[in-house]
Amino acid sequence: MHRAVKAAQDYMRRNDWYLKLDIRKYFDSIDHEILMSRISRKIKDPDVLNLCRIILKNQTLSSGLHSGKGIPVGNLTSQFFANIYLNPMDHFIKQQLGYKAYVRYMDDFVLFSDDPQKLKVTLRLLESYLQKLALKIKPKSIQINRCTRGLPFLGYRIYPNLLRIRKENLKRCIRGIKKTEQAYLQNQISAETLYQSSKSRMGFIGFANSFGLTQSIWGRDQQAVPTV
Repeated sequence: MHRAVKAAQDYMRRNDWYLKLDIRKYFDSIDHEILMSRISRKIKDPDVLNLCRIILKNQTLSSGLHSGKGIPVGNLTSQFFANIYLNPMDHFIKQQLGYKAYVRYMDDFVLFSDDPQKLKVTLRLLESYLQKLALKIKPKSIQINRCTRGLPFLGYRIYPNLLRIRKENLKRCIRGIKKTEQAYLQNQISAETLYQSSKSRMGFIGFANSFGLTQSIWGRDQQAVPTV
């Protein structure tokens, strides 16, 4: 995720405009037959292909999804399958449309250009292309804006020379830290669990330009966080 953020910021320094999109109900919309056709282009072992089909079928049933469509969010196999599924779109954008400045993380993706009109045309082309994958762009996700105004991407607000945490993501992190600390103080979780949970959230916060914020959070309640 951090590599995607860094790549996006680097492209923002070299381009004036961006087009940001994500897919409507992406994980629920993945078609199993289309996915298996993509996998079978690279993998020929029938046992491996059969295992993929079993995983897809079992995950669909356990998650209450429609037969033959959708994968559960969060599973490691789902993350892998989700990347494979949009791989044709990556090639379409990079090779056929000729974009060199392009970043995708799962179903969140951004294209960069100096020409906003080119981005508008690209949007229509992508809407048409995604129909081949039985996917639709989420209308509210469409943003064409100047890079200097900032890009909301993967929990951050990215500027060409500045990286901030989006307010809603920061509030969520702080709530999570407080909740985990209380669970530790009430002996509901171990010190190791508290440490790992807090370290993960602070890693997200600390990646941004947030030294003062990080110091204020750690200094808020030093006794709650154990030394591990």
